[in-house]
Amino acid sequence: MAWLSLKVWLVGLSFLGCLYPLVDFSFSGETRGQKPNFVIILADDMGWGDLGANWAGTKDTANLDRMAAEGTRFVDFHAAASTCSPSRAALLTGRLGLRNGVTHNFAVTSVGGLPLNETTLAEVLRGAGYVTGMIGKWHLGHHGSHHPNFRGFDYYFGVPYSHDMGCTDTPGYNHPPCPACPRGDRPSRNLERDCYSDVALPLYENLNIVEQPVNLSALAQKYAEKATQFIQQASTSGRPFLLYVGLAHMHVPLAGTPPSAGPRGQRLYSAGLREMDHLVGRIKDTVDLVAKNNTFLWFTGDNGPWAQKCELAGSVGPFTGSWQACRGGSPAKQTTWEGGHRVPALAYWPGRVPVNVTSAALLSVLDIFPTVLALAGAPLPQGRRFDGLDVSQVLFGRAQTGHRLAPRETIVNPLEVADGRPGGKHRSDYKDVRTYTCVFTHTHARVYFSVFSNHLLSITCKALRQTFWDIQWHMTALKVRFKRFHLFGTFLNMQNIFIHSHSIHMYVLINTIVFTLSYIVGLQGSGMGWFRKPFQFQEARRNP
Repeated sequence: MAWLSLKVWLVGLSFLGCLYPLVDFSFSGETRGQKPNFVIILADDMGWGDLGANWAGTKDTANLDRMAAEGTRFVDFHAAASTCSPSRAALLTGRLGLRNGVTHNFAVTSVGGLPLNETTLAEVLRGAGYVTGMIGKWHLGHHGSHHPNFRGFDYYFGVPYSHDMGCTDTPGYNHPPCPACPRGDRPSRNLERDCYSDVALPLYENLNIVEQPVNLSALAQKYAEKATQFIQQASTSGRPFLLYVGLAHMHVPLAGTPPSAGPRGQRLYSAGLREMDHLVGRIKDTVDLVAKNNTFLWFTGDNGPWAQKCELAGSVGPFTGSWQACRGGSPAKQTTWEGGHRVPALAYWPGRVPVNVTSAALLSVLDIFPTVLALAGAPLPQGRRFDGLDVSQVLFGRAQTGHRLAPRETIVNPLEVADGRPGGKHRSDYKDVRTYTCVFTHTHARVYFSVFSNHLLSITCKALRQTFWDIQWHMTALKVRFKRFHLFGTFLNMQNIFIHSHSIHMYVLINTIVFTLSYIVGLQGSGMGWFRKPFQFQEARRNP
């Protein structure tokens, strides 16, 4: 008993970053049984078209393409948000940002994080006997109890946010460039938004900062080493394991990757893509070596490519959103256009997941949480509404359909950007097999249609009708009553608006409806200047 107590005490110290190696697994005599291991790899800002198996123009993902050939590739797989922190929070909670409270990216200066009353995937699995580890980018809070070690992960090695959000002595490639760390008595300068030149990028191992600033040229190699070490040690511990890998790639290219032939920006991005592919290949090879038949590997991305980085951004493939892009917008990250949230997705589990299969099932990052828990035999947390599905039957080839969108049913995909713009919604009517999305911004809403749809005119009127009715019909988790307002001689009572945060600005909601109408019927710019002035509504608050 004394030996067991000593081991538990040592493990507690290792969680605080005081001891290494990772975790002392020997304290537990629990056997794995039939519980599977899980490796979840999340790429950063990787475009749907960056995967060679998805898009013929990509030649830099040999290992991922091999994984696709040895497993199942999902071509209609969507992130839960079109930017970083909300998407990662959704993965770990199985809940949209409107529910879990993460609707914006966390900054270097943020003191908060993923709300502490949210239960993470790691917390549930650790309670079910799993060893849990996280390698890479966290971006869900880095102060106090928001640290990964306090959110269910026994071991953590990585950076607390994006690798371009702090200065380094080996800066990566960026557009516009971020300044390097100041030296000596030279004052720090914050030349660009999101470039924190006065805070050097830290590298954590558990709660200890082991390197600051981070050497970006060696970061991928370190991630690969730590991930393979965790898998090797966990596989001999007698317990199942969860490894969550938040890649630094692609975001903006890291420093030190050898460029390939072609234009400079494309060469740098291509080199970074090859480095990421090599890292994933090392993780997969380690899984195959030590736990091949009992490990489920899931690869996907947090959102689409960062189009504002120009030649340093990835490819959205066919989802170009040209109607908006030609007006100076972006069809990718931070938008509700298809390229902003449709991401690569691969499932690999020899003997369980079908080989060399391409699935068109509509799936989401939100599905990872309930699916993994179902496979682990762990119950969903009580008192919570989850937005994902257990899609294990789809993964194993026993079903062909994931999410079903019946008439009058919507999927909300918030536009989670730091300036607080609201989002859009995705609707599919299986009777007519037609898809549209209303894209909302501060000043207007636009309707765009699936690139595979030829029925633009025939559903315009339906889109107009449902824009109004869906907002009232759905999102009814919280009932917040607003004053009636007059629009084209018709009174609409916007009663049932789902909100998770403490307030919602109604004038934004009204603007989106009004401008949807003006765009569809072609009235914008035809003497209706009053449309351009935002409606001013008081902020409505819900009772605590």
